Amino acid sequence: MQVPQIANIDPAGVVVQLGCTDVLDGFDESYVHARVVEICDELQNVARDAVVTVVGMPPLPSAASSRSVRVWLQCNAAAAITATLRDFAWEPFDHS
Repeated sequence: MQVPQIANIDPAGVVVQLGCTDVLDGFDESYVHARVVEICDELQNVARDAVVTVVGMPPLPSAASSRSVRVWLQCNAAAAITATLRDFAWEPFDHS
C-alpha cells in the first residue's frame, strides 16, 4: 500500500518495511535516506494517530559487495535515526 492510500483507511498502526533493492541497484545512502525521510514525513501527515514502526532492511546476500554492505549499514542507521526523531518505533530486521 502506498502512503496516500493510508489516509483513506485511518489505521491504528502502520509498519514501514525497508527493502534492500535500492542498495543492490547501486543507490547510495543519501538517496535511500531521503526516501525514508519522505515516507516518514508523509506518514506523519496522513496517519497522525497511527502507531508507526519502521523495520530495517533484511540482510544482504552473502555475495554482496563491501560497498553494498557499507551502504546497507548506513541506510539502517539513517532509518533508525529518522524513526526515532519522529517518535516512531524502530525495529532491526529479524529473520527468525
